[in-house]
Amino acid sequence: METLTFELSTPIKYSPGTGAEIDGTHIEVSPPNGKIAHLIGTLKAEIMQATKTSLDGIDLSSLEGKQVEKDNGDEDDEYGEFAFTALTMGGADMKKVFVTFKEIMKSSALMGGEKPFTEPMWNRMDYPDVERCLKEYIGNFMKA
Repeated sequence: METLTFELSTPIKYSPGTGAEIDGTHIEVSPPNGKIAHLIGTLKAEIMQATKTSLDGIDLSSLEGKQVEKDNGDEDDEYGEFAFTALTMGGADMKKVFVTFKEIMKSSALMGGEKPFTEPMWNRMDYPDVERCLKEYIGNFMKA
């Protein structure tokens, strides 16, 4: 697995250690490892439970044996979007999801590829960037 580079729509000011603040335009996120296995497990459990809940009552037998056509889109993006939709519609504890994801970012991300990602940086991220980053993370690193 490769490092994921997430381009921010809204830059985040941070100090790279020189005393001056600069605009962070991207975050580099490392693939999951043993250090954050407990966080990945929590996030996966929320995704699986929400997916199961969102499919309750749907008759899947009509899909049995059918081939699903691919549209040549990006599978990672599609899975991340599907998982996020399942989380929001399947009754997941979204506070738990976002707190868990924040801890994942603090443990495995670098602002601008150089400075460890911190809670104040998380707090300055705009919500659309948080949501897109979560979707990309799930799509790239959490496919079953």
